Amino acid sequence: MKKISADPREKTQRPSLQALVIAHEQWLMERALFYAQRQNYTLYTSTLLEAWRASIVGLSDALVQALATSTAPLELHPDEDLLHDPVTAYGILQAKNHRTRGITIGMFLGLMKYYRQSYQDLVAEKVKRVETRKTYRLFIDRFFDRIELGFCGEWASHNEVEKVEELQSTNRRMTNEKNLYLTIFESLFSPVLLLNATGHVINLNHRAKQLFSSVSIPGSGYYSPVEAVKLSWMDELLTAASAGDDPRPELELPTSAGCHRFEVEMKKMLDVSGKFTGTVVILRDVTDLRKAEQQQKLLFDELQRSNGELESFAHIASHDLQEPLRMVTSYLQLLERRYYEVFDESGKEFMEFALDGAQRMRTLIDDLLNYSKIGRKGQDRVDVDLQEVMAQVLRSLQPAIAESSAQLNIAPLPALKADRVQMLQLFQNLLSNAIKFHGEGSPRITVGVENQPTCWAFFVQDNGIGIDPRHFERIFQIFQRVHGKRDFPGTGIGLALCRKIVENHGGEIRVASTPGVGTTFHFTLRKDL
Repeated sequence: MKKISADPREKTQRPSLQALVIAHEQWLMERALFYAQRQNYTLYTSTLLEAWRASIVGLSDALVQALATSTAPLELHPDEDLLHDPVTAYGILQAKNHRTRGITIGMFLGLMKYYRQSYQDLVAEKVKRVETRKTYRLFIDRFFDRIELGFCGEWASHNEVEKVEELQSTNRRMTNEKNLYLTIFESLFSPVLLLNATGHVINLNHRAKQLFSSVSIPGSGYYSPVEAVKLSWMDELLTAASAGDDPRPELELPTSAGCHRFEVEMKKMLDVSGKFTGTVVILRDVTDLRKAEQQQKLLFDELQRSNGELESFAHIASHDLQEPLRMVTSYLQLLERRYYEVFDESGKEFMEFALDGAQRMRTLIDDLLNYSKIGRKGQDRVDVDLQEVMAQVLRSLQPAIAESSAQLNIAPLPALKADRVQMLQLFQNLLSNAIKFHGEGSPRITVGVENQPTCWAFFVQDNGIGIDPRHFERIFQIFQRVHGKRDFPGTGIGLALCRKIVENHGGEIRVASTPGVGTTFHFTLRKDL
């Protein structure tokens, strides 16, 4: 293709035309489809937007390549070798493709005029400078001229042998496409039914035949079409769909495997002109899903009932159990005050055992009450500043900190949505454990936090007596203790309480420890509660 001299400014203009075309492919597609529909070309071509988008992308790519290699409009010359021109070659390729689809030369050239017009319209609407617009329009005209020359030349040179070869090639391609369609259609696990425009079933996939027909040979409906039949339950579905009702209703249908429940999805089928030709009906078997949902509801109801009983127990523990315990404790204390000097040494020891047992029972009931209250998820979620929570915890633990000479290193803590009371319980339990279970030296305790995408990751580390790895899971169970009551007093409910609080806030808690070296508790709290 011969190049001619041009205004140097065109070098800077040409990339602008590239950018204009690339940025407006959607615009071009819509404009070309508008012209095609107006002139009834869509009676013979696809109305799918993706098909038109592919055509515009192909044209635009060829145009952009021409712009990248040419510095002037693509003028035609009598001695030019058009066979080696990339734009003309694109036209030749289009001739071969369209001929195999049954498109005539007149249909192609007519439609190409409207493609050309779409690109001209784009320049007319988007380019303001007159000279630039003139240059772009000339380039576009010569670009389409070359495509049409290549198309006509290829069409005219087509002989009978090539026609037969093209038909054979087209037949092979159509057979492969048919086999691909059949493989997909018959392999779908969901039952699929194809209806004609009157709502009669004209084909079913293998799964649908297994459930609703006596014939279940894959592909039988394609090579030997089934007799069009009307299913009694289909009319109601089609009426609801045309009225715009729920597009995915559920039906309970009799099948060869018994009565099953299906979710139904329907899609209209249109021919190339946009005319309604039928409906695709896809059935999704939700029988097992609905049974599972029903079972889940039963379990949820049972859980709700169990939680109600737990709350009732909490009420009993806080009132009915504590009242007689208070009476027992009061009379024991009264006996101690009035008759302590009367008792011999054994009597005094028995009295101390009784008072200590009553006090431990009271502590146990209080802890159990607190534990039972934690499980009610979603209550009292407010913005909580953990810095303030930690300050309150440290004030509460100040006597123990002073007595043990504990050294604490606490990182700045974040604010988050949480239950404030539960945060106090969580940090107080972990810090009091770190102080309580220390070795011969003074406790050294570190509290840190890491900001992760969905949660805050905390750790509480100490240099205490440690925990044997065999007990890592046991320590989080209610009333489970690793050490004796006399060595380390407590009810064994603190870490169980911590786990419940952390899980109530969407997190997890775990422990890492080496006996004689120290323990680290890691836990997370979600940000999006």
